[in-house]
Amino acid sequence: MELSQAWQFLAFHLQAAGSLAEAERALERQSSILREREKAEPGSRSVRRAIEQNRYIAGTLLESLGRQQEALVTLRQAAALAEALRREDPASTVYLRDVGYAYMDIGAVHTALGDHESALAAHRQSGAAFGELAASDRKNVDGHLGVAMAHHNAAEALLDLGRRPEALSEYRLARPEYESIVAAAPDNLWVTSMLANLYSDLAGFEPEGSPSGCSLDRRSIELFGKVGSVGDSPQHRASLEEARRRIAACGSGGRS
Repeated sequence: MELSQAWQFLAFHLQAAGSLAEAERALERQSSILREREKAEPGSRSVRRAIEQNRYIAGTLLESLGRQQEALVTLRQAAALAEALRREDPASTVYLRDVGYAYMDIGAVHTALGDHESALAAHRQSGAAFGELAASDRKNVDGHLGVAMAHHNAAEALLDLGRRPEALSEYRLARPEYESIVAAAPDNLWVTSMLANLYSDLAGFEPEGSPSGCSLDRRSIELFGKVGSVGDSPQHRASLEEARRRIAACGSGGRS
């Protein structure tokens, strides 16, 4: 099991480094070990949870490789395993968190496939899991961050569906969750970058040049400047460019 975990860690870091083919081979090595352990220890929760994590990471890897249908099948396997473990041990916050993240990525794959209704449904399931996690422990950062991300992702799915008023409501629900995390941990640049993106999203609902819109765009630009390369993703770059474009219409009247 220790060797299995080592292959998983290696796969995770290979994926982060962009070595996707090597990461896939490492996950296959881990999977081979886990199949043997499952035969030797049928029903073992530790083995089944390791298999769930293997399926989750494999799903995100397939997503990165553009193999979306395979990713969807694999992530659904991870979600089913996490849900089964959660039913057996309802007090476990680990299994509940696993459920939340599995559905979050299932939603992302549906978005990539253009199925925005299914994406919205998956993000709702993710939000339900993280909401339960946050309610069980108010200090649990994973729970509150998951709630924020689920609202943010649901808002984007609703925008894709042309349901702007509902999207705005979801963005507004995400805002205090992100802000509380950043206030408590200002050095968490990853969450700061998501808050910067959210401010730009919210500004897009305000009239250009309005004090409220200009204030949001200025805060977005300020935070993007703070996070640097941490916020360097296509989505975040697009949000920053939009904020900068809108700022041109602000002038002195937009300061607040």
